Amino acid sequence: MDDLIFKETVAQCKSVTENTTCLEIFSYSDQRLNTVTEEPIDPETRLFSSFLERKDGFSPSHLPKEVTVLGGLRMIVQENANHPQGFLPSMITMGFDAYISMFDKFRLPKKAIESSAATGLLFWFDMYHEKNNCFLQMLYRKSFSNNNGTTNCFEIILSHDFASRITSGFCRAQSNSVQKPTLSLSLTMLKKCVTEISHPLMFPLIHSAHDLDDAETKQRKTEIWLREHAETTLMQRQTSRRKTFTEDEHADLDAINRDLASCQRRILWIVSLARRGLSESFQEASELFFQTFCESSTDAKKTRMLMLHRSVMSRLGFHKRRWAGAVAGAENTMHRLEIQRTVLHSLMTQNDSRLNLRMAREQKKLAQTAKRDSDAVRGLTLLGLIFIPGSYIASIFSTSFFDFKDAATWDAVVSPRFWIFWAVNVPVTLLILGTWYLWVMRRDGRYEEFGEEGKREE
Repeated sequence: MDDLIFKETVAQCKSVTENTTCLEIFSYSDQRLNTVTEEPIDPETRLFSSFLERKDGFSPSHLPKEVTVLGGLRMIVQENANHPQGFLPSMITMGFDAYISMFDKFRLPKKAIESSAATGLLFWFDMYHEKNNCFLQMLYRKSFSNNNGTTNCFEIILSHDFASRITSGFCRAQSNSVQKPTLSLSLTMLKKCVTEISHPLMFPLIHSAHDLDDAETKQRKTEIWLREHAETTLMQRQTSRRKTFTEDEHADLDAINRDLASCQRRILWIVSLARRGLSESFQEASELFFQTFCESSTDAKKTRMLMLHRSVMSRLGFHKRRWAGAVAGAENTMHRLEIQRTVLHSLMTQNDSRLNLRMAREQKKLAQTAKRDSDAVRGLTLLGLIFIPGSYIASIFSTSFFDFKDAATWDAVVSPRFWIFWAVNVPVTLLILGTWYLWVMRRDGRYEEFGEEGKREE
């Protein structure tokens, strides 16, 4: 079933190209013959097939009779996978034929293709039996996106042949952060551990140690951030170069809140890594390897492997304790983080109260100003009611339609053309009133449209 699922899944994948190298590390009973070679290789050439089948230029070396192979590592490496889609689901980083051939020749776990969409940290191992031989298959994978948008992904697929004592594998990593990729550091360290290469968990163990170092470094930075923010919020003074103060030397609570959220994400990342039980899984895989190795080895080989096995188990126990310490520190940091959030909430509530009080004072001033303006307008209105009627009557009597000086009778005072005044005054007044009415109706219509748009936005 694994073969069928593997072929169907690969057929649905897309292929991209990455820079590839082939790495060979061999440890011999005569340490002077130990070798470490790495060279570029194109998966689409015949040289790639020669490397997988150990022929032509990659054939086993001719050794003296008294020299034996203690262990080896043969691996396809894509150290700096730069393609942005390389770690997306259903994506492989070499040609389809080369990818299938690599899994078949190296006896790699074909279940690995099904984990392309997995996020977070994943470690899996199992025994694969084939005729009179067996293989310890392992998958070690991590896919994370950092807070600043960078990615940190790697994949290590291994298969240890108990008959030849050689571990074959494929590894790749993608990191667009400014720091050096973790896989590069692990490969550098692995090349220096030639005498211990016979243990198949040596490479995953070295790589997990760098992950642990990274987690502890992030936790330490998080604690420093939290201490700075505590001094910023409680003591109201700038303690670092971080932009947690405004131009008027007041604490920028929004910036502090964003930093606290970033701290919480870091802590949750550390806890999620620690609680995956990676050290325990490594210990189980190491015990399974040693038990299977002892069933098919001589006493001399068992003695040497027992020493290496104890060293690996001791290192795994040390990592387990470090992870436990990281979890304890993370829980303490989370508790301090909750305290800081409570303090921050209190400060924000106080600031809101001060702002509301300031707004109430400003509104009171505006109300007093409006009252004074209203009193002034009322006085002007009263004066208008007193003087405007008299002024209007006086203006009418001062026209040529009235003649109080030369008229002999009261009928002669008023001109017979006085109707012209009303004929002009009444239409003009009606025109002005109509124009004003239309302007008011249009303005009210605009206000209603704005009100409906506001309701739709809400």
